[in-house]
Amino acid sequence: MYEPPCETCRVDLLEENEDAAKIYNIVRGQVIATSEQIIDLNHLALWEAIDRYKVKEPIRCFELVNKVFHEFLSRDKGDG
Repeated sequence: MYEPPCETCRVDLLEENEDAAKIYNIVRGQVIATSEQIIDLNHLALWEAIDRYKVKEPIRCFELVNKVFHEFLSRDKGDG
């Protein structure tokens, strides 16, 4: 497991975001891509993980995971 280099850069998740973080880590590699770039997260894989793990607030989790995925995607492309 990755350890942060110092205590001040450690991120502690709020309890309300734990499900979304878990689901994000599970599905972040399930992407829709062309031969040149990643376009989107596979929503079918995302919903399957949400359903299988019986997430309490599925729509909120779906929205959070999508938001985080697209934030990282835009950073990788240099858009953010």
